[in-house]
This record gives sequence, C-alpha cells and structure tokens, in this order.
Amino acid sequence: RVLASLTKARKPEACAAIRFSKQLWINSLRPDCRCGYSRFEESFTKTITMPQSSKNVRKSVFITGAAAGIGRATALRFAVEGYFVGLYDLDLAGVTALAAELGEGRALAGKLDVVDYTACEATLKTFVKAAGGKLDVLVNNAGILSCGNFETLSAERMHALIDVNAKGVVNGCRAAYPYLKLANK
Repeated sequence: RVLASLTKARKPEACAAIRFSKQLWINSLRPDCRCGYSRFEESFTKTITMPQSSKNVRKSVFITGAAAGIGRATALRFAVEGYFVGLYDLDLAGVTALAAELGEGRALAGKLDVVDYTACEATLKTFVKAAGGKLDVLVNNAGILSCGNFETLSAERMHALIDVNAKGVVNGCRAAYPYLKLANK
C-alpha cells in the first residue's frame, strides 16, 4: 500500500512501486505462490545489480512489513533504483538480514509495531534524520491475514486485523505526512 498522495502526484517511483507490488500480489494469489514467489525473488536478485548513488541526491523510502514477501521485494526494487531504504517490521532479524544484503549505507533497519502511533512517529523521525532529512516515499505494507468463517475467528484476532491493517496504515500515513509534504515542495 503506497501512500495515496504520492500516486495523486503521479510520482514515477510511487507508480512503479504500485505496479511492482500489484504484480507480486497477483503472483502470490496463485496456488503455487511459495514456489512461484521464491523463483521470482531469486531471479530478481541475481539479475539486477544495485547502482551506487550519491548520498546527497538519493531519494528515500520507508517500508513497513519489510522482512518478507511483498515488503521485502519492494525494498529490493527501491534499492535497485538507488533509494536509501528504511526496513521496518516486527521481525527484527528479517529486516536486519535484508539490510546486510543491501549493503552498508544503503538501508536502515529496525523493529516497528505499526499499531503504536508514538513508535511510528519516533521511528520515522530517526529514519528521516538518517536519510538526510527527507522522506520521498512511504510504503505502508505491514499487514496480517486470517482466514476462516466469522464464527471461528476470535474477537482478539479480529481486533488485531483491524489494528494492524487499518489503524497501522493510518498511523503510518499520519506520522509520515509532515515529511512527505516537505519532500513534495
């Protein structure tokens, strides 16, 4: 989920991320999604070389849910384009490994619970400082999924779905908005 204001502005990098994420989402709906996705990711990382970009002109992207799946693939794609990538997830080991894979000085990784608005604000502030004072793109990708009939899912699980998938997106957008607004000037 890329922040709507970026798509309205028709920023090429936001549109590319949406197309890229949409294709991964479509691929993940196939019955063989694990195998298909692994093959895609493996070929993607082997065939693309990551260009080095100047630190003072490179753009930045903040990605939630970056440890695996679409978030990880989106991070790889933005890194290929020369962005400084913020990798955030509850899975600290996953984003730390991805940051190491991207290379020193190309990413900042950390643990983030998107349900905690104060943590979103503090994490974004830290990332923007590390990114040279700006944020160009927000990818609100963190999410959880539960399948089953209504009566089989617990109230706690349903509340978690709403907290992460709705409130988490709002928290990310609200916390990132001041930085995104400055980047669009």
